[in-house]
Amino acid sequence: MVLIMLAMNMINGRVASTRHSSAENQEAQEKEDISVIPLAIPILFGPGVIATLVVLNNRSVDLLEKGILYGAVLVSTIAVFFTLRYAVTINRFLGETGTRILTRLMGLVVGAIAAQFLVEGVKGLWLAAA
Repeated sequence: MVLIMLAMNMINGRVASTRHSSAENQEAQEKEDISVIPLAIPILFGPGVIATLVVLNNRSVDLLEKGILYGAVLVSTIAVFFTLRYAVTINRFLGETGTRILTRLMGLVVGAIAAQFLVEGVKGLWLAAA
């Protein structure tokens, strides 16, 4: 359900909001170095990623499937590194419209993954009850 809500927010173009106290906002205004604020950590390793990894890890039964999962995590880590390393160039290339389109497309992908997880969960409960 968390993934479905995240996907709907992405498709609708809503940006995740973070609530800060006024003291934190004031301190952030006074800071000159933005690198001390880990902006990407909640986005990259949030509840959607945790839920996906837990479900996929539980579904993988043998060593080959676990190896594929860990390999995918490694490839994703490398892709994220290069994406963050060249984020300014990518953002300049995509522009505002391209970024919004890409966000909505990724929302559709996340929504499809979430729907599959939901269907498999209901199917597993149905079979367990029978």
